[in-house]
Amino acid sequence: MWQNANMDLGSRTKSGMHTPVREAKEFAFSVSALGHFFAGEQYFTERRGLDDYLFLHTISGKGIIRYGSDEYVLLPGQAILIDCNSYHLYRTIAPNVWEFIYFHVSGLCAKTYYDILAGEEVRPFYLHSYSSILSQFDILMETIMTDKNLPDLKASAILTRLMTDLVLIKNSSINNELHDRHEDDVSSAIKFIEANYQHKIKVEDIAATVHLSKFYFIKIFKAFTGASPYEYLNNYRITKAKQLLHETDLSIDEIAGVIGFVDAGGLIRCFKMAVGMTPGKYRILYFPSDV
Repeated sequence: MWQNANMDLGSRTKSGMHTPVREAKEFAFSVSALGHFFAGEQYFTERRGLDDYLFLHTISGKGIIRYGSDEYVLLPGQAILIDCNSYHLYRTIAPNVWEFIYFHVSGLCAKTYYDILAGEEVRPFYLHSYSSILSQFDILMETIMTDKNLPDLKASAILTRLMTDLVLIKNSSINNELHDRHEDDVSSAIKFIEANYQHKIKVEDIAATVHLSKFYFIKIFKAFTGASPYEYLNNYRITKAKQLLHETDLSIDEIAGVIGFVDAGGLIRCFKMAVGMTPGKYRILYFPSDV
């Protein structure tokens, strides 16, 4: 890792470094550093090659962040999550003090949440309802700084809630922008999927029912539901397969045909990817009396 910094910080600044216990590598999240900074005009940090993710959230003042070849101003209420392996620099925009909170996070779920929050492009997003984020951050800092009773386990639980709230707040912000125009379109698409899942339908077919281009339809559908249309269709089929495995004596081949798969191989591949086992094993494990 390479880092350069000028720590021009006010007296109200609070921060801490932390070394998680070895077992924390298997937790959903762990934190290695966090703080509530009051950064002066000369403050900056730049680095690359750090194997974790950095969350920054501006409370007051302004900061600027350079991430790769892009540069963004972080206004009050805005936040960003970045991969610290890539080059980044963040600094105060003079003349005001830049007040912000931050934490460095890693863990088994960190990349998944990063991918959800970053989406197609890493850029700042507004936290329109961030009082809960601030209160959870305060609890996280208190836990890391003073709690001696399983602090890493508690920190993982706090970060799970905090990171989930970040995803929901960001997604709600996207939904608010799209809601008036496309709520009916997404509802109609879902009804079409649930009425036609038994047939060989494509994403293009679903998009055509609401008169949207394929790629724009995928974007708004995922913004509303959290899943792509293809994933939603497959998950719906898998749910129906589970019901048929329990409620009928149909073979795997027959179930595949009933729920829209070309053959049993397609059902088995999708089922195993979603559930972690084949349909046959699922039937034996969960409904042995039916076998």
